[in-house]
Amino acid sequence: MSREPIRGSSLGARSLSSDVGIDLEARVVTVFDCSHCSSSFTVPFAAEAEIPDAWICSSCGAEATRRGAQAKSSVDENEKVGKTPFEMLLERRTVAELEVILEERLSYLRARRGLDSDAGKTRNTAQSRLVR
Repeated sequence: MSREPIRGSSLGARSLSSDVGIDLEARVVTVFDCSHCSSSFTVPFAAEAEIPDAWICSSCGAEATRRGAQAKSSVDENEKVGKTPFEMLLERRTVAELEVILEERLSYLRARRGLDSDAGKTRNTAQSRLVR
């Protein structure tokens, strides 16, 4: 036997099946225009697919609009806008209740840190250690 490497037939480099008997689905080619970089590109869709009015530009990554489509506003009427945590808090409590809770928590924190609640001055922690 010889010591030469075995040479393959480039497996995986090309398909061994043929395209005979394969029917491709009907397609619609849609043109999108990017206003950011002024480019146009095409995207093929299936004929029965719902074609979106916006697509990500292949050149710059901005949002491109379908040619002939109306530009939509950024917020739909049906789309819910997210609330901030403060807005959700205001749904559960009034501002007066929140101020009372804030004062309670601040007085608790001041007591933990050793702040004098009457004068608002800090105790000298080095002196308080020596006194004890």
